[in-house]
Amino acid sequence: MTEYDNYKQELESINVDDNKGGKMHAYTVYILYLLNILFIGVPIITAFVGFVIAWYQKDRYQGTIYHSHFDNQIKLFLYMLVWTVIFGLLCFLVIGIPLLIGLYVWQIYQIIIGLLTLSDNKPRKYKTFG
Repeated sequence: MTEYDNYKQELESINVDDNKGGKMHAYTVYILYLLNILFIGVPIITAFVGFVIAWYQKDRYQGTIYHSHFDNQIKLFLYMLVWTVIFGLLCFLVIGIPLLIGLYVWQIYQIIIGLLTLSDNKPRKYKTFG
């Protein structure tokens, strides 16, 4: 049995209770991340607010599908922050510009996959390309 199968079995038994607004909070974070992309990362405050919401809500929704979404959102923010800084520095060598464009495309992809799995009431396991 693979690690993915173990993870899938573990998450199948998790409650999908939405009484406390976990779905709303997860949607809010995804929307804040999309607003950050819409403005090409200039007002990083929207992404940072989304990160803070995800960080705060993650422990509150431990044992639900929303925990996996908040965990994914935290990782997405941190990866985007680190790679944006690195690729931004590489812009002086011109190679950073296509890398930044690819990074934003990857972020949009991750957000769309997260929104689709959230709308289907499924957990989101973070995968780099999936």
